[in-house]
Amino acid sequence: MEVNALTAELCGIILGDGNLSRYLNRITITGSSDDVVYFKHRVIPLFKKCFPQVNPMLFPVKNKKAYQLIVENKSIFNFFIERFGLQRGRKDTAHVPEVIVARKELIPHFLRGLFDTDGCFKFCKQAKSYSYYPRIRIALMDSPIAHALQELLLTAGFDARKHVRPNNGHGIKDLVQYELSGVDAFERWMRVILPANPVQIAKYLYWKENGRHIPYLSLFERLALIKDVELVYDMIALTGFEPVSTGPKPAILSRLDDRALHLFSTE
Repeated sequence: MEVNALTAELCGIILGDGNLSRYLNRITITGSSDDVVYFKHRVIPLFKKCFPQVNPMLFPVKNKKAYQLIVENKSIFNFFIERFGLQRGRKDTAHVPEVIVARKELIPHFLRGLFDTDGCFKFCKQAKSYSYYPRIRIALMDSPIAHALQELLLTAGFDARKHVRPNNGHGIKDLVQYELSGVDAFERWMRVILPANPVQIAKYLYWKENGRHIPYLSLFERLALIKDVELVYDMIALTGFEPVSTGPKPAILSRLDDRALHLFSTE
């Protein structure tokens, strides 16, 4: 096991929506029902490629529209503690791993994992009647890593606006939020960070095609609206999920579109 681009991304995922058990050698990552595709076709393959002995388990959370991915393995658990400095239990004292700061080539991969779990694309109306203006947002609970994130973003070439806001009654800790605005930042984020969560990728694809955003859609609903049906069905072939009906299914290309390849690839 080594520190590399893939384990740096996994570290970002764990520090985003993950947790290291206080008493067990268990890593738990929690996401929404839309994140199932991301778990199955990005996160689980990442774990298996980095740690061939692992057997991640995916479970629905009872009475919630959420899922948990569980990895229970002592050597993997200790790897993230010893090599990345992750801590058991609560993450309110979490830091950016020193190895990520020291090895700048790992920063985009770490940020990808963090964004795919604790970030999102937002779109505002500005002066128009519909949502079109893109914003990249990452929000973390107030902690050392939350404040150190600004320097990581700057190193990666992103001058994000930072502000602290109340956590809407969901906890005693404030949220530290970073935001990048505008088309140039949006396009550069896609080129440099290469998000791998299909929920965010689908938002980008629809915006790119239509110049606007429709809020409150599921992943499948959003994919069904993308006119580039060849790309959509390439993604279906790659992931195995089914969207809502969009009419007759076109033939899937024999060679997957290069734009789709990076969505779930662990290369």
